[in-house]
Amino acid sequence: MSVRINVKSRDAGLKAQRESAASCVISYFGLCLPDSRLLCFLDDDDPPNLKANHGSANRGLYRPIKDNTWMADWPGYVTGCIYVDDGVSFRHARAVDDFVYLYGSTCANQVGLAMTLAHELQHVIQHSRIRKLWAVNTLVPLLYTAS
Repeated sequence: MSVRINVKSRDAGLKAQRESAASCVISYFGLCLPDSRLLCFLDDDDPPNLKANHGSANRGLYRPIKDNTWMADWPGYVTGCIYVDDGVSFRHARAVDDFVYLYGSTCANQVGLAMTLAHELQHVIQHSRIRKLWAVNTLVPLLYTAS
């Protein structure tokens, strides 16, 4: 298991605090997490286009990342952590298999950060172990927003 935590913050103390909280949550799950390249991105912003596309009440999300995963609505500072310059062929290679994202407002307090990160990590586990359950959990919100 390779878990990387990326905290976007200009405040070094706040960044360290959020990294520590996220590390505690991740260590709680231990060996339950799949053997994949997991990126947990903790933002300091709530990008309006993400809120518009994923719901204003949304606090975070999980998504598996494939070579062809469409992420046009995501900020460049996020996609730059997922698809990185390989330094050889002038193309961006996928460096992540699983992606968890938390909005800045979610990370504003440690309780919200810990609860939302734990929730999203459960989706990571579902995707790797119980794919049908993960698919239903993904489909239901899509049906709800479509109605």
